[in-house]
Amino acid sequence: QIALLPPTIRLASEVKILDLSNNALTELPEQIYGIRSLTSLRLRNNQFDAIEKRWIQGRFAGRTISVDI
Repeated sequence: QIALLPPTIRLASEVKILDLSNNALTELPEQIYGIRSLTSLRLRNNQFDAIEKRWIQGRFAGRTISVDI
């Protein structure tokens, strides 16, 4: 299980669907919000608290992306 994503996630600039479900993530690195090619981000069954979930959804608001937490 992944508990932490490295900042180098930003190098995945062509990724459209990123499925990070079923891990131990508690937060996302700032760099993930800069991946403009993302159309779907799947984050189910991680360790995000309610505040972090709202933060993540808010950071992607206004973009054409499906965020499944």
